[in-house]
Amino acid sequence: MMMMIIIIIIIIIIIIIIIIMNPRYRICAKVEESITHIISGCLELAKTVPLGHNKSMAYIHWNICRSYKLEITEESNRHQPTI
Repeated sequence: MMMMIIIIIIIIIIIIIIIIMNPRYRICAKVEESITHIISGCLELAKTVPLGHNKSMAYIHWNICRSYKLEITEESNRHQPTI
């Protein structure tokens, strides 16, 4: 019985080491984890946050237009960017 518990603990430790040592990005597991991939290249991550990204970009766009005193119309507020 004690031997079985020791074997299970060793297996769990090995699994944890394999998970920690894996350099691939955890969400898509396609490439090594990097800031560039997370911010602009991960298609799996992009599926989960498109609305937040679009709203953020719309806010930045609106502030740029406002700072350069460009005309902001209702039509420009409805613009939906394409990927």
